[in-house]
Parts: sequence; C-alpha cells; structure tokens
Amino acid sequence: MAKDEEILVSQGEQREEKDLHNFAIKGIAEDMGLITKSHDQTEHNPHSEKSKEKKRLRDEFVQATMQAIIDAQNRLMRRLDEELKTIQEGLQLLETKMEENRTTWEKNGQTLNDISDLFDDFEDGGGLNREQAFSILTSTGLPSEALNELSDAQIITLIEEVRTQTLENNETLDAQFIALEQDHVRFKERENQIMDAKTRLEEISNDPSLDNDQKLSAINNLSKEAGTKTLHTLSNQTQEEEIKQTIDTAFIDNEVNTNISVAIKPAF
Repeated sequence: MAKDEEILVSQGEQREEKDLHNFAIKGIAEDMGLITKSHDQTEHNPHSEKSKEKKRLRDEFVQATMQAIIDAQNRLMRRLDEELKTIQEGLQLLETKMEENRTTWEKNGQTLNDISDLFDDFEDGGGLNREQAFSILTSTGLPSEALNELSDAQIITLIEEVRTQTLENNETLDAQFIALEQDHVRFKERENQIMDAKTRLEEISNDPSLDNDQKLSAINNLSKEAGTKTLHTLSNQTQEEEIKQTIDTAFIDNEVNTNISVAIKPAF
C-alpha cells in the first residue's frame, strides 16, 4: 500500500474513532440531562406539561435527598451524644471510686504507720502505750469501754489482728484500683472515639466536594464504624458492678436503629 493511501486510511480510522467517541459522550450527556435527547425535544420544552412535571419530580427528589441527609446526621449525632453522656457519667463515677479507694488506702496506711510506731516503742523496752493503742482500735469501730477491761497482752493481740486485716484490705484496694484504672482507660478511649466521630460527622456534612449520595454513604459508613453495640461491649469489659449496671441501663434505653438508607432513587 502506498504511503499516501496509508495516511488516508489512518485519518479515516481516527475520524471514525472520534465520531464514535463524540457519539458516546453525547449519549452520556443526554442520560445525565446535560443536553436534550434528540428524540425528546418536546419533553424538555420548559413550557410543556411533561417538562414541568419532570422538574417538579426532580425538585422533590432533591428535597427528599437533602432531608435524608439531615435525618441521617441527626440520628447519628443523637446516638453519639447519648453514648458520650453515658461514657462521661461512667468516667465521673470511676474517678470518684478511684479517689475513694486511694483515700481509704491512705487512711489504712496511716493506721499501719501508727501500729508500727506503737510496736517499735514497745519492743524497745517501753511499756505499751494503751492510749495510743485504744486510739488505733477505736478507729476500727471497737468500743472504748470494752477495751478498758483488756490486758496489755490482749490489746497487743487485737492490734496484731488489725494490722493483718489492714494489710489484706490494702492489697484488695490495690487490686480494685488497678481494675478501676483499666476501666478508666477503656472509657477514655471510647470517649475519644466518640469525639472523633462527632468531628468527622460535621466534616462530612460540611464537605462541599461530596454530593448527596456520597454524604449519605459516608454517614452510613461512619455509623457502622462508630458501632451500635459499643455500650454493651464496654459493659462486659467493665469490672465495677455499679458502673456496669449504669451502662447496661443506658444501652437498653438508648439503642436505636442506625441503618441509613442510601437507595433513594429519582422518580423521573
């Protein structure tokens, strides 16, 4: 084939390819409503009844989609706010119990120090300081009247029992405090997750680069990511019974359906 003929064939193929491309683009544009379909001119006549009806349906669809976004935002934000309130109440209760735990532990520590001082003086050859001993014993709830009838040996035996019980009590308090700290860490982690989800929800709602369907999909994905059973899971992990019951109650009261429909279809 001559070179001129090859050029002509190539140009013809390019022109055919361009025509096909333009035809495809035109069809897509028609489907998207960017240009009027060649067979449907009267339908797009702004003065025709059919055109007016399509515009009305299109407006209703846009309005319905916007309302769906608003409903989805409000539903998810309400659930996050309810869980956040429960988590923060749990944190406050945990912190109160942690403070009470350390207060009791420190009080026990002072009792142990007083007992140590009492025995140090006694073992160094001094007599039993009954007044100091009575102070230690009455702080545990023993009546002072009954103590007056006891001998020094009996007082020392009671003091030894108080020391043993106080040491055991502090060991229990230490174990409880570790459990409270673990619960506190879990609650803080969940609090941070909820705060992050609330921020992301606001960002999705205000993101101009997302169309309505994308916003609905993003909100739906965020709702699934944030979880709907987290309070129940957190309750199962919580070792403090009073807080566990508080969470269980909140989970039952606040559980909502968070499935967001993204299948809104235009009726035109």
